[in-house]
Parts: sequence; C-alpha cells; structure tokens
Amino acid sequence: MLTEAIVVRELNGAWGLEEINVVDECGPSECLIAIAASGFCHSDLSMMNGTLPGPFPAVLGHEGSGTVLKVGSEVKGAKCLLSWAFCQTCTQCSDGHQIFCEKTFELNSMMARSCGTPAFSSKDGTPIASSFLGQSCFARHCLVDESSVIVVPATTSKEQLELLSVLGCGQITGAGAVLNILKPKQGSTIAVFGIGAVGAAAVMGAALCPVSKIIAIDLKDNRLDLAKKCGATHVINASAGDVVEQIKALTGGKGVDYAVECAGVVKVLQQAYNALAPQGTVAAIGIPKWDAEVSINVLDLIRFGKKIVGAIEGDCNPKQLVPFLAELHANGKFPFDILCKKYPFSQIEEAVAAMKDGSVIKPVLVWD
Repeated sequence: MLTEAIVVRELNGAWGLEEINVVDECGPSECLIAIAASGFCHSDLSMMNGTLPGPFPAVLGHEGSGTVLKVGSEVKGAKCLLSWAFCQTCTQCSDGHQIFCEKTFELNSMMARSCGTPAFSSKDGTPIASSFLGQSCFARHCLVDESSVIVVPATTSKEQLELLSVLGCGQITGAGAVLNILKPKQGSTIAVFGIGAVGAAAVMGAALCPVSKIIAIDLKDNRLDLAKKCGATHVINASAGDVVEQIKALTGGKGVDYAVECAGVVKVLQQAYNALAPQGTVAAIGIPKWDAEVSINVLDLIRFGKKIVGAIEGDCNPKQLVPFLAELHANGKFPFDILCKKYPFSQIEEAVAAMKDGSVIKPVLVWD
C-alpha cells in the first residue's frame, strides 16, 4: 500500500517527504501501525550523518506512537507506543534484559524485517531500508514486530498519544540508567553530564530517588534552567571552570556517589569518572563515535573502588518501564512534556535545526 514517509536518500542527505510503498501483509509476529507521532532522537541524526553505520536510502525514526491496523496477534485496533524489538524467549529476555536479547542486532540493526526484506520501497520498486531500531516510524505507516508494541488505554487522547511517543527510547534510556542500573541509595549524590532529552530524563529519574544532591552539568544555561525544573538541586556550566573541582566543592571534597554521562564525549566521560567519590559508579549512556576510547588510571580504579558501567536503553523491559513513566507523568512526577515541542512531519528540517541549536530539547513530529 502507499504511504508517506521521511526518506533519507544518502549519507548526510535531506529529510525528504515522499510517497512510498509499505508492506501491508503482516507476518506471524508483525503489526502494521498507523503512526500518530514520533519523537526525534539524537540516534536518528547519528544514523543520517554516519556516526551509526547503515544503508541508504532509509526511513528512520524509533520513538513512535499510533494505532494497530493489522496484526499477527490479538492487539488489533489498540492505541500503542513503540520501542525496540526483542525475541521474548532467550535468556536475556527471560531475565528482564530485553535490550541484550540474543537477536537484538537482527531485529533492530539489520534495517530490514526479520525475514530479510525491507518494509518499504520506492514507487519504482527500489528497496528502502526499514526497521530502524525495530521501527522506522518517520512514516504514516510502519511494520513492526509485535514485541515493539506497548498498548496504552483506549481512552488516551490524540494529544496524549503524540506526547507519549517520546517514551520509547530517550526517556527510558536516561531514567532507566538511574532507576534500573545505578539505583541510588538514601542520602547519596549524583551528577548528570549533558542535559539533552536523555540527560533530563536521568535528572527526573534521580528526582524519584532518595538522593541528597542532583548536580546537572551542561554548556548551555537554558538547559541548566530546564534541569532545575526536572529536579536538579545544583547546576554547573561546564564553561565556567574545572567541572570536577566544582563538583567536589559541592560534595565536601568527596565527589559524587553516582554519575551519568549522557553527552557521548570521551572528555566528559573522563570528567564524570574523575568526579566520583570512593566506590562511586559512572554509567556511560551517551553514544560516541565507534572508535572512541577512554583512558583510566588503573591504580585509581583499584585504590578507590570506582566503577564504570555501560548502559543502553536503561537496561529495561520497555513494556514495564514505559507504562510506569507514563503513569508517573500523569501524576505530575515525571514532567517530560517540558522538553517537547510538536512539529508537523513536513517541518522536520526546522525541527532538526532547533534540536541542533539547543533551542528545543525534544522535537515531536506529528502527522497533519
């Protein structure tokens, strides 16, 4: 069937709105989704500019929401949010670590359906890479594995469904890193480096924990002001002196018990590590270049019992964490809406420009 989609034809190419074909015959575990909205995530930009490798032409997008049109299961007609795909049966999935599913690469990074064929094609039949992180939801319709589908109440309004789309990646990445991985203890301190959508979610996640200090670090004052609204108790502009020394000054010279590095910059990860108190832990969740490496003094690591942990998608079960965050938001305890600004899909270039210059944290693309 014909649909509309944002197609990137080449590396660093334009975000072009086109009419293309989408497969509308669902496999046994597939769902055809009518997309209402999609958050624009930094990973979409990373794919377009080559930081993340992939084929072109392609339809990107991986923070979708919409309605199930056709199914390989019983959820037809349901309003839903989308996240990444997973097999649901391997050891990692059974243990609640769906992002480490044994079929994660096959289902999310091959840019094709599990059968090996793309879900999209040009009008002339030329294949268009699909299933980006299980979705490719920069389209009016997309085909996903049913594991990606998170059903929401039928009473969810159109406006709510559009807003909730952003929970499928960046928000669970930031909040999950704090809630699922670091799990801050009573009275502890935490620093969040980089206050984009993911960093803001980490701050909001920390605000749900019994910590004594939440320190937000960024180069832009408007983002630091936003961090305060998300729950930060202290903010540091990284351009105003030695960040590590400023953090230690705020913590009685000890450093922080936990840190979250959201910028994907090696220098920042080094700062986060150096800012740790003895037995402190830093979670690295920002996506750097593929060849990025960090240098750590091993004696310092051993002597002070510091830890560096990698974290992706909050190491969560999205079918549990996404509804949990949605409920918190409904109760005023996870105010991610303050990060968002809606744009019609036809204005995607304007949305991307606003995200790049920092005037908008989280663009949400909606169909007219």
